[in-house]
Amino acid sequence: MSECLLGDHNYSRCFALFHVLHNAIRSPGIVERVTVDVVEEFASDGVIYLELRTTVRRLPTCRAYLDAVLRGLSNASSITRGKIDARLLLSVDRARGLDDAWMAVDLLKEYAPSWPELLVGIELSGNPKIGSLLDFVEPLNCVQALGLKTSVHLAELPNEGEQWLEFLQCHTPDRIGHGTHLPTPDTPSDDTPDFKARDLILSSRIPIEICLTSNVVSETELTYESHHLASWVQAGHPVCICTDDKGIFGCSSSSELTNAVERCGVSRSQLQHILEDSARAAFCSEATKIKLLKQITAFFDACAL
Repeated sequence: MSECLLGDHNYSRCFALFHVLHNAIRSPGIVERVTVDVVEEFASDGVIYLELRTTVRRLPTCRAYLDAVLRGLSNASSITRGKIDARLLLSVDRARGLDDAWMAVDLLKEYAPSWPELLVGIELSGNPKIGSLLDFVEPLNCVQALGLKTSVHLAELPNEGEQWLEFLQCHTPDRIGHGTHLPTPDTPSDDTPDFKARDLILSSRIPIEICLTSNVVSETELTYESHHLASWVQAGHPVCICTDDKGIFGCSSSSELTNAVERCGVSRSQLQHILEDSARAAFCSEATKIKLLKQITAFFDACAL
């Protein structure tokens, strides 16, 4: 899908469209087929490691839905042939409340021991205008206590520094999503909660998932050229360049990397470091990380010839 489905740029429409698309998937068979299709799209784009996120729904039961996703990941041709490596995070939509979060934790407890190479943790996302991050501290800490990973969308709205700081003091996510309203690393620190939250992220070196096109389309960033990516990269902080939802935002992994270089000013050597940091931040085994790092090095060495 090459065109953005949103038309006019509007933050609220992003979440409205997510809801419409969720309602279009009405059976486990469709879930399995869509999972395979998504994997194959990323593989055809040259992606070698993929972390999918899905919000579990009762279709007709939560287990039936999750079983369908896991079948899709198990049966996708590019995965079975070793062309791409994939993992799965269960997405917790903050708008759906704490009960859904605990339901996702219970599913992880039940399924992760049988799928240790696929099911790796939880992502907390959804409309940041609804609810508070603090509501989800306990289930997120429970996930990490299980030895699994957490990724948390944070600082998507301005003027919430006190919430960010209190949340980070209660839970240290393994990665942070977006972070668009954090003060950039090149901004001198002061004693406000916004800067304290940023400094905590910097000192803990929590990797940030950057979604360039999503941020520009949803208008949390004005342009690619003014995007906060460059500041974090120049500070040497680990970032991962992601697609968010590639269909809704009309982007691909390769187009996002191209935007990083051509519009955000990322150099070739910086791009290599970004990809290497992404491999180190991946929710996979150390053996898989070593494999990914070797593939990245080989790719850039070949490009230099």
